[in-house]
Amino acid sequence: MHIKTVKLPSGDLQANAEYYGGVLELPVHVTDAMVTVDAGSTRIHFEGGEAPAGAHHLAFTIPRNHLAEAKRWLSARTELLVLDGQDQFRLEDPWDSESVYFKGPEGMVLELIARDRLNNQASAAFTSLHILGVSEVGLAVPDVPQAVREIRRTLGIPSFAGDTETFHAVGDQEGLLILVTENRPWFPTKDAASSAGYLEVELAGTPRSGTVASTAGWRVVSPGPAWR
Repeated sequence: MHIKTVKLPSGDLQANAEYYGGVLELPVHVTDAMVTVDAGSTRIHFEGGEAPAGAHHLAFTIPRNHLAEAKRWLSARTELLVLDGQDQFRLEDPWDSESVYFKGPEGMVLELIARDRLNNQASAAFTSLHILGVSEVGLAVPDVPQAVREIRRTLGIPSFAGDTETFHAVGDQEGLLILVTENRPWFPTKDAASSAGYLEVELAGTPRSGTVASTAGWRVVSPGPAWR
């Protein structure tokens, strides 16, 4: 499953343009109404408007052998998030990954994640070109089990990991939707509560085509197995 585009509101387009273009050194396109960020194979659209309270979450895949380099590169540009004295976090099966976290504009909890199971190692020194795409999007929902059932029924996306009641990931190593209860803090913070409200995700490579819309305000769409 591939996350093609993410659209979300922003009350400060300039801050997003400066952060993603200046700090993360990603290609940024600016208009009066929108800031578009090319993050590897994923395009992120920040649309002018009132952002809801709370925080969104995105994770960016990097080459599986580049976490140490990416951590040095990132920490020279922005502050890493720390939990219990740690600023690097390992997850075992089924994640088989290691991550560093940081905050973007408007409190967004961002992540660079190296996934052991992906054959994407690189030999060149880490740069923003090694931000390969968004592989996780956080979605706040009033009822996690119900959202999981609806996504599975409509799009055929399988379960990946989680306890179902308050946190559940659906998808695969290439692309995951992270479903959490509203106001649940995003790891590794204790205060960046998940944000409900408008957010749109366009997928590709799902078993079935369709649209899932939540009463929380987000929408997930996919043309199905075909990539376009």
